[in-house]
Amino acid sequence: MILNNQTYLQLDHKSVGDILCGTHAQKVCYPFVPCLGRIIERIRLRCALPKLLGKVASGCHLGTSDALNILYAIALGALHFLRKTINKVFKMNDLIKDFLRRENVFAVVGVSSNPMKYGHQVYTDLKDARYTVYPVNPNIDEVLGDRCYHSLSELPERPDVVDTVVPPEVTEKIVAECKELGIERVWMQPGSESKKAIDFCSRNNIKVVHDVCVMVKRRE
Repeated sequence: MILNNQTYLQLDHKSVGDILCGTHAQKVCYPFVPCLGRIIERIRLRCALPKLLGKVASGCHLGTSDALNILYAIALGALHFLRKTINKVFKMNDLIKDFLRRENVFAVVGVSSNPMKYGHQVYTDLKDARYTVYPVNPNIDEVLGDRCYHSLSELPERPDVVDTVVPPEVTEKIVAECKELGIERVWMQPGSESKKAIDFCSRNNIKVVHDVCVMVKRRE
């Protein structure tokens, strides 16, 4: 794009979309249009938009074609970003279906004997749904009349899915144990996930579901 005989940026919709999907954007507050604010901020990091926006803010004339070029690039970039996001959602849904297959054996790490605790509720829900499910907690011996195992290595069979209901730092240890035991699926209940644990799973070919509750997804 040319403005006042100077080249400021040359964008197409794919490059804008890639920028939108990047992780280098700074967190900036645009209370009037938050989504557009995030888009603009990400583009600013990869091109000379600070100069352009500064000129616009100072009242310099911006040609109609130049303005349309910017809006066109942003709009197509947003669509590119949306398409990638939708693909990720569909991929996650397929992953969840794989985790919830009826024949899968679950292990709930962080189970509790207290009915008010999340770990107890997750275990009870899976058990009521007639999954084969094993409770795991190093601090208790029994849950609902069932033996509670102190570690994954104590289980009588290798689970297909490990469901973590523990603090993030404990989940990080659990995923390392899953790798050692050859367990290929980990469901991190909301609040138990961490970037370190998720990245570990990705690097070690462990399928991972996070940020969603197994009790909710099982009912959908």
